[in-house]
Amino acid sequence: MSGGAPLPPSQMDLQKVVEVQFEIFKEKQIKDYAVCLVEHAKSYERGQPVRGGINDLRMGTTEFEFACETCHRKHPECPGHFGYIDLAEPVFNIGVFDIVLQVLKCVCKSCGALLMDTNDPQVHKKLQHLTGVNRLRQVVKMCGMKCRMSTDATTPEEAVVARGCGATQPRIGRYLGIYPTLIIKATLEEQDMVWHADTARQVLDRVSDEDARVMGFDALRCHPRDLVLTVLPVPPPQVRPTISFGSLKSDDELTHQIMSIVKRNNQLRKDKESDVQVAVDRSRALLQEHVAAYFNNASMYYKPTMVNDTKKLKSLTERLKGKYGRLRGNLMGKRVDFSARTVITGDPNIDVDEVGVPFSIAMTLTFPERVSAVNKKRLTEFVRRPVYPSANYIHHPNGTTTKLALRRDRSKVTLNIGDVVERHLINGDVVLFNRQPTLHRMSMMGHRVRVLNYNTFRLNLSCTTPYNADFDGDEMNLHVPQSLLTKAELIEMMMVPKNFVSPNKSAPCMGIVQDSLLGSYRLTDKDTFLDKYFVQSVALWLDLWQLPVPAVLRPRPLWTGKQVFSLILPEVNHPATPQERPPFPHNDSSIMIRRGQLLCGPITKSIVGAAPGSLIHVIFNERGSDEVARFINGVQRITTFYLINFGFSVGVQDTVADADTLRQMNEVLVKTRENVEKIGAAANNRTLNRKAGMTLLQSFEADVNSALNKCREEAAKKALSNVRRTNSFKVMIEAGSKGTDLNICQIAVFVGQQNVAGSRIPFGFRRRTLPHFMLDDYGETSRGMANRGYVEGLKPHEFFFHTMAGREGLIDTAVKTSDTGYLQRKLIKALEDVHAAYDGTVRNANQELIQFMYGEDGLDGARIEGGQLFPLPFRDNKEMESTYKYEYDETGAFNEKVGGAYMDPHVKKMLRADPENVRKLQSEFDQLMADRDWARQMMDLEEREKLKLNLPVNIGRLIQNARSTMGKRSQVSNLSPVTIIDHVRKLQEDMLKLFPCYHKGVDGRIHNLLSRQRIENALTLFSVQLRQLLASKRVLREYKLNDKAFEYLLKEIRTKYLQSLVSPGENIGAIAAQSCGEPATQMTLNTFHNAGISSKNVTLGVPRLLELLNVSRHQKHASMNVSLYPPWDKKRTAQQAQHLIEYCTLESVTNASSLFTILIHVRRLWRQTVPSWSWSGASWMRATSGHGSRRWRTAPHGLQDLNLMPTCLWIRHLI
Repeated sequence: MSGGAPLPPSQMDLQKVVEVQFEIFKEKQIKDYAVCLVEHAKSYERGQPVRGGINDLRMGTTEFEFACETCHRKHPECPGHFGYIDLAEPVFNIGVFDIVLQVLKCVCKSCGALLMDTNDPQVHKKLQHLTGVNRLRQVVKMCGMKCRMSTDATTPEEAVVARGCGATQPRIGRYLGIYPTLIIKATLEEQDMVWHADTARQVLDRVSDEDARVMGFDALRCHPRDLVLTVLPVPPPQVRPTISFGSLKSDDELTHQIMSIVKRNNQLRKDKESDVQVAVDRSRALLQEHVAAYFNNASMYYKPTMVNDTKKLKSLTERLKGKYGRLRGNLMGKRVDFSARTVITGDPNIDVDEVGVPFSIAMTLTFPERVSAVNKKRLTEFVRRPVYPSANYIHHPNGTTTKLALRRDRSKVTLNIGDVVERHLINGDVVLFNRQPTLHRMSMMGHRVRVLNYNTFRLNLSCTTPYNADFDGDEMNLHVPQSLLTKAELIEMMMVPKNFVSPNKSAPCMGIVQDSLLGSYRLTDKDTFLDKYFVQSVALWLDLWQLPVPAVLRPRPLWTGKQVFSLILPEVNHPATPQERPPFPHNDSSIMIRRGQLLCGPITKSIVGAAPGSLIHVIFNERGSDEVARFINGVQRITTFYLINFGFSVGVQDTVADADTLRQMNEVLVKTRENVEKIGAAANNRTLNRKAGMTLLQSFEADVNSALNKCREEAAKKALSNVRRTNSFKVMIEAGSKGTDLNICQIAVFVGQQNVAGSRIPFGFRRRTLPHFMLDDYGETSRGMANRGYVEGLKPHEFFFHTMAGREGLIDTAVKTSDTGYLQRKLIKALEDVHAAYDGTVRNANQELIQFMYGEDGLDGARIEGGQLFPLPFRDNKEMESTYKYEYDETGAFNEKVGGAYMDPHVKKMLRADPENVRKLQSEFDQLMADRDWARQMMDLEEREKLKLNLPVNIGRLIQNARSTMGKRSQVSNLSPVTIIDHVRKLQEDMLKLFPCYHKGVDGRIHNLLSRQRIENALTLFSVQLRQLLASKRVLREYKLNDKAFEYLLKEIRTKYLQSLVSPGENIGAIAAQSCGEPATQMTLNTFHNAGISSKNVTLGVPRLLELLNVSRHQKHASMNVSLYPPWDKKRTAQQAQHLIEYCTLESVTNASSLFTILIHVRRLWRQTVPSWSWSGASWMRATSGHGSRRWRTAPHGLQDLNLMPTCLWIRHLI
């Protein structure tokens, strides 16, 4: 509680807060804490607060003309003090009424004893691991309906009743009258008794402290009797301040409610004195209702209390909880100082990690800098300068502050060591930039300040993607750090270059966009040649002092656009591996970059955009984040200068299709119209093939809609292919900066079929879509087909259909925000404490084990690179032998062809000298064959080019780098195959040691079988890729690496893999939640199978995601794709299989199941190792200690580390 002004410093010693313990506010505590008794319902009398009233001055005041009679301070220095109301009768606390019911079911209503035998070992066994509410629920289940009589003697002669009375107990429940009430109904021998709070309080008062502990209570902090209110605390006026407007005053809603409670309490006391039972019951019910509404006015027990005809009372509960409550609205979501907010605009001339800040903001927001001997001269210039850059305040060590704006002559201001100067923001300062909604980590990033003119924040265009920002009026927030520690965290963790790659998709979230992307495409076109003036101007933009040799020397020197673009490229290779190297095409359609030189191909979105495996991704992984920032800045500077000089525009001529294109489009429309007529005729004749689960009409609509959609797709492809190469729309589409082929089709030819809810326009009028058409017209024109383009103009009915389809998208955008926002909030609250621990496991805040290794491989999602080819499982035996096997016979002797021309003669001689070498080479080949069989078994093998791996290290690119930097293609390698095999095996052993593990020995070896197997499983796929790429024969024959290049390659692989491991302490739970929530917000709310593939129109997208995450019992949107093998892959047999699967249960496909129980008796603090077992099928394991037993589901052949009941039981190995 605070009146708004800071309190003077306390003289008490400072101590560290260890824990916060919440408990019930008991009667004695309330009276001791209160300063007065509130007994009058008046607040003021003749302009003065009434003593003993609800605004008693002893509780403090919010008015300036009065002083507090307790602390003798005025507002706002007085923090406020509590009072209390002495209730005429006990009342139920609405917040714990259900707990009171449960306690009453557990205890005897006559003597207060528990209705169960607490000495029973089974009772202790069931309750030993339960606490709090869970323990109370279990006690309720075990209690009987009769009070047990127990003794404390061992012989019948000494028997004395220690507890229990043997009385039969009534059934306890809520009293359900005409209106909801807080009254308990007790039923005994079919006679109902009504218990009010005073009766319940008497029963709870008889409960012993020991019985309270058995039920889960801490008797010292909360006895069951404290759950019923006898005294009500009254908050001070600072909690419910009076609103003043001139001479008028208005009390807070809580003040009015407290006034009503005091009135009803006094009335109940009077009615009890008059001894009129009807009046007592009425006053008791009203008092209970008012107290309940004071605590919670949104409960199910009472109707809401209204302040007036339209407004409900805002109770204490509603002021604390919810989005606008004290916790989320004022503590977690408070307004902050040192922040700014204004409109954002784009600026390609500032760096990607910069933000343009207006002068007015830079002179208002300040950064505190402490004066030292190093910066004293610089800061003195700041404080003495009257204009920007200057300073606003000086804080002295003695606690005083100098406001420089009030100093007439600032030239005489002096600084001392230890002063703190609040200076203006200057270029290079680090700030935090944020756009709401903050859906993922990249919505808040650190930027460097660039102070500029005008009144908007300037943002680099490449940064708009992670912020999901555009420049149509969006506003963003800027926060200035106020300490060097905060500034260091921003620089090291939150700067834009640190967040180029998103852990969500393991792909860049920033890239070249729009104008810069278009300029890159046009600059690197095969027909772009630039003169000396332009190239030298570009060099000035990039601070370069050496130009490449021009591609054309005579008649005048000309440089190609590719040469200019290569000026900003770091020394990288793209595509990565030799297998991806394309031939030089005549039309310059394939990209190739070697050692930072663009050799062929235009730069498009797939190369420099936010795509996995793009050039930005390669530079990030090879050269680091700072090099990516330099590359993006260079691209934007070059392309902006290029477009300024050469220009680009879209004219009407680009929108007009030629006669040949129109003729082809007309043929497509005619063909589609005939196809629709055939479908309609088949439907009329009842010969149309019905789809599974569809009626004839639904099948007809699905077929027609599919045909019309295919018509639009076919027309779009033809429209794009027929326009000339210089068409501005085509240039933008091919560059990837804006638009698709469908846009050209809709502009120049026809808009196409308009769909609402995934199907054609439904009948809105009586048996027709619009009054323009005949009844029962199912043709394409009357059901949403627009046969004209935007240039020609839509007909009225086509325009109506088009607006219907567009309205659906607007409604979806408005509706989906709340659903996905709440979905992400639930995910965040459930996973926010899940983190990567130092032992490699995933744990929550209670150190409970969630996953043995993050993602089963321990890798950071931002460090994984996809798209790596994996041809191993597609190689047949002949190809395997030619690629990996050396030339030796079955007897193990090398023949004359071994090594061929790719092996050094000296190495051949050494290889033949030792017979053991053949065994090593054969072992390598056998391992590769085993790897191929494993890959074929584990992976879905569709096509050789489609099977690509997501791995932390792109070994193919590292091989290319080693070849280009440290090797010569013509030379013969000086490496021995045995050396290569030994080094690769040593590398695999070294990588095992990179993983964090508690079981690592002093020598660095992993001795624990569990940890080693866990790490080997994480490395399985990467090891297979490593072995097949670094097979000795490929290294010698294909790569021709020498010893230095091979050593460099191995070091790079080890370093890159170490960098890809997840950092301990990473909040991976929040990353997982954001990776689900952020795409869900961008997802279209309703996606339909509009081609009639499924049995019905199955709603996908957000509704299906909500079903999965909410674990809905009755799912409306579930679907499944089942692949059928012969002979079930035919149409007729597939329908039979569908009917059979509907009645298939888990029992039908279970081969065998077994139940194994292993009992392990242990003592406290004793570690027991369970011998290794192996079996097929799932199994159960039960461990039993002196305090009970638990069961765990364990996977076959899976070793798990379980820490069971700290200080009670450790199980190190479970099979």
